[in-house]
Amino acid sequence: MSQGRKRKFNAEAGAVDTESSSSSMLDVQDWKQLAAGYKAYDEKREMVIKRCRDMQKLSKNAIYALHRGDRAKAKQMVSEAEAIARELLPTISASPSLRQGSFTNACEEYAEALILQVYLEDGRVMAWREAEWLTCEEYLGGLLDFTGELQRLAVARATERDEGAVRRYLGVLEELVARLVAMDLRQPWLRKKLGPLDSTHSKMQGLLYELSLTAHNKLMAARVAAGAMGGAT
Repeated sequence: MSQGRKRKFNAEAGAVDTESSSSSMLDVQDWKQLAAGYKAYDEKREMVIKRCRDMQKLSKNAIYALHRGDRAKAKQMVSEAEAIARELLPTISASPSLRQGSFTNACEEYAEALILQVYLEDGRVMAWREAEWLTCEEYLGGLLDFTGELQRLAVARATERDEGAVRRYLGVLEELVARLVAMDLRQPWLRKKLGPLDSTHSKMQGLLYELSLTAHNKLMAARVAAGAMGGAT
């Protein structure tokens, strides 16, 4: 269609009397309801997206606070993130299509923060039933992201030469990997998160090897020093 004809078509379309049904082949009242329904849905969608940004930011900041050791601040932010989710749940329940996208992403970030918080407080991996309003996919998404936090914890403890802690984190990671792989995850976004686990596992094994090697070298050096002192007496 030429530009001239396009302009003519647009001008004619703009001149349609949307209030009159005398010559329309459409059900005008139904069309009004459709437009109103679409507008209401779009307004709800925009509201959900905005609140999910707030929820996701709180969860991210909670994770940072946990790594800094500020558990009280992190707990408050996790609680605020959950309050936003519960505020949105009635809207999500009324319009289930709004769950995918921003809300699911925010829930996964929240799950990651909550799992990390529980792990640092209790030394265990939080069960899905402890956040029953999350879908299993949202919980699994947060759990997969939590494996990256385990690596960060391991790096921090490795700088303190805490071989025992690094070994514990590696043990948790290996059990999670075994169970996650056995589930045969099909959702593309979960499989994408599953991909980096091999790299995470290798890096943590490398940290443990370096710590073991350092400890071994120190032991050998101490023995050599002790032998030298014994020979000098």
